[in-house]
Amino acid sequence: TKMEEIPHHPLITVTPESVKKVRQMCEIDDVQKIKDCLDIIEEWISKQDHLVEASKYITRNLLERVFLIAKGSTEGTKRRIERLLTSRGMMPELCMNRTVEEFETQWDVV
Repeated sequence: TKMEEIPHHPLITVTPESVKKVRQMCEIDDVQKIKDCLDIIEEWISKQDHLVEASKYITRNLLERVFLIAKGSTEGTKRRIERLLTSRGMMPELCMNRTVEEFETQWDVV
């Protein structure tokens, strides 16, 4: 399935085993449940007028990462996505010319 494909990234090597381990660590290893939750989140984003434009930049892969950060909470994922995109729109300087390390610390806030 598309979700199970791991996109190539030049800086990070992600294996199917590491994806499985992270899901197990978060106690979210039911792939169908993940897909269902991500479908709900994508539908919610498409209905939010203030997020529709930004939604074209949000991949399923990114959504799953935020879902895992939110410990499998659909509502927690929605909150994080909304806060991230709203703050990015209000203060684009937060996201421009930033290193990966600088973004790492922002996830703790949203």
